[in-house]
Amino acid sequence: MILTSLMALFSIIFTISLDRAADSISDVVTANAGSSLMTECNKDLHDKFGVLAINKDEDHLSRLASYYISESIDGVKRFVHLELNAAIVNVETSQNLYVADFKNQISALGLKSLVFGKTKESGLTSFAGTNLPSHSHSGFSLPDAKSLVSFLNAGKTIGEGAGILSYVKNIFTLEEQEYLLFGHPTVEENFHSTRNTVFAIRCVIDGVDAIEDPIALAAAILQAWQETDEIMSNRTETQRYVDAMCAAMSTSNKFAYRIMDIMQMTVGGNFNFENYTYEFDLIAQYKRGKKHGTVTQKHSYVF
Repeated sequence: MILTSLMALFSIIFTISLDRAADSISDVVTANAGSSLMTECNKDLHDKFGVLAINKDEDHLSRLASYYISESIDGVKRFVHLELNAAIVNVETSQNLYVADFKNQISALGLKSLVFGKTKESGLTSFAGTNLPSHSHSGFSLPDAKSLVSFLNAGKTIGEGAGILSYVKNIFTLEEQEYLLFGHPTVEENFHSTRNTVFAIRCVIDGVDAIEDPIALAAAILQAWQETDEIMSNRTETQRYVDAMCAAMSTSNKFAYRIMDIMQMTVGGNFNFENYTYEFDLIAQYKRGKKHGTVTQKHSYVF
């Protein structure tokens, strides 16, 4: 009688232990599978720009997850009798190309580059791409000249804008930065827009709008034009003004979409941000004997 009771107690304890072991193994192998899926990021995008993004083909990702989990539990299932019923990857839909996640990632990369910066020596010289993110997603335009003067004098930005600005300055050439500001398909058009904006800034600084005397006004405008010539002939000075303009736009979605444009054109091939995401949910359904359980985890590129 006592022996039977002890055997029954041992069986219960053993079963509970196996259940706990199965739960723990389920959590671990699901996490490992999710981590393995994250390595499926677009290699060219990462190598060229440091950005991590994964193709959001849910069927493909689910099949990979099922493979990774099955391979992991194959060696232990005879001890805990754990089996995988299904592995499902869900990606949240987005109408804005997950722009907030994208901005968070490049901001973090930009803050890191304050210490480990590398400037790109050459870049795109034409921006006439097709299916570009900025062509189908809206955002605000460059602020007026008076607002830009404050950014020119500020010297630095803070928060997310500081990270994005640092990223842009370290990753993109001056010509590419001008595209980020104005979005024209040619270098010449963007340069012309930069010049016009610098001229508008110099007019504000020189107080042109406050001058009523026609002769003095003409002289002030001429002075602003000559100052613009000097700035545009000096690449370092041009960069200083472009930095101020980029700082003004750094947190806008339009700016982020144009950053995507340059990345998309540079990576080339069939790469399109519309097909990519930065996180997903992995749902793994297990069974052990007659018992069933589900593990749900979110996996994302966290910086």
